[in-house]
Amino acid sequence: SQNTLVNRITLEGNKIAVFMTGSTESRVTQNFFDSNTIGIASHSTIGTQLHANMMTGNDLAGITLVNTHRSQIDANSIGGSRNGIFLDAQSTKNTILYNNVLKNDVDINNADGLPLNINGNEIIKNNCFVSQPSGGCNPQ
Repeated sequence: SQNTLVNRITLEGNKIAVFMTGSTESRVTQNFFDSNTIGIASHSTIGTQLHANMMTGNDLAGITLVNTHRSQIDANSIGGSRNGIFLDAQSTKNTILYNNVLKNDVDINNADGLPLNINGNEIIKNNCFVSQPSGGCNPQ
C-alpha cells in the first residue's frame, strides 16, 4: 500500500493491532492501542510516520520496526509493554523523538543494544528510563 492513513481509531485485544508490510509513506496518527500483543508492527516499510498515538498494556511491544527505513516515531505515549519501541538490526535511518515511553521493561530498544551509528537510527529527546543502548533517554 502507499499513503495509507489510520487515524482516530481504538484498537483493543488484537494480536497485532496495525500491521504494515511493504508499504510506503503510511501514517498512523492519534489512535488508542490497548491490550494487544503488539500495537504497531512495521515490516519492510519506507517512510512510515507514527505520530501522537496512545498505547497501554500491549504485551510484547507498543511499536516494533523490522527492516523499516526512513520512518519517524514521534509524540507517542507508550507504557506497559516488554518493549515500548523496538527496532531490529535491519531497520535503518529511522528517527524516534519526543515520545513518552515509560513503565515498559525496556522503553526504547535499538536491536538489543546495537550502537546507533551501525544502523543510523536517531533517538532524540524521548522521556524514558531504560534504553538499549543506554543514553537514549533524556535525564529524568
